[in-house]
Amino acid sequence: ANKKWFPLAHQYRRIWGNLICFLAGLRKKVTFEEPLDTNRVYIIAPNHCSYLDIVSTTCDIPIYFNYVAKYELSKIPLFGRFFKTIDIAVNRKNRKQAVQSFHDADARIKEGTSILVFPEGAITDESPILSRFKSGAFKLAIQNQIPILPVTILDNYKRLPNGNLFSGSPGKMRMIVHRPIEVTNLKLEDEAELKQKVYSIIEKALLDHKVYSL
Repeated sequence: ANKKWFPLAHQYRRIWGNLICFLAGLRKKVTFEEPLDTNRVYIIAPNHCSYLDIVSTTCDIPIYFNYVAKYELSKIPLFGRFFKTIDIAVNRKNRKQAVQSFHDADARIKEGTSILVFPEGAITDESPILSRFKSGAFKLAIQNQIPILPVTILDNYKRLPNGNLFSGSPGKMRMIVHRPIEVTNLKLEDEAELKQKVYSIIEKALLDHKVYSL
């Protein structure tokens, strides 16, 4: 696929996502803690509790980005086609392919493209309770000295639980785009601290909005 068409394809899937939300009675609301500088490159790091997270982030994060996500997402109706072209599919069962996906993401960043990574790696049986974060997103941010953009998704686990396309319900879909976290001068050995900082920001938002309690 020709990469020059990727931004246009991303706009098409944004239109597609908004149409899906309208037809399904999903009321999207996004809150920005501060205005987003759309000229910067970010590692976008949302929590992951529903397949609708793809729709929310595509529609309401106002920059062009590529997903780095598990290969199974390429099987989602409609949106799956994009995961086979625009985005970077990760096959975690194959270490060699997983490492290659990391290198592919690094190359996209160096080309000036923002990357979205779900640090939890997958939707777990405990969702919406936040799961342990993997390290990839934070290593990419530090290696490339680009900011991490934490994102909290609040309601999608109710709208479409357990990835079951037949158990969805209309209603609100709230999302918070937090302040970017600068990584200037951080080194790879600071990765764990950065990961914990992002985890704490998202967890606090989930607790404050009573998505769950500890």
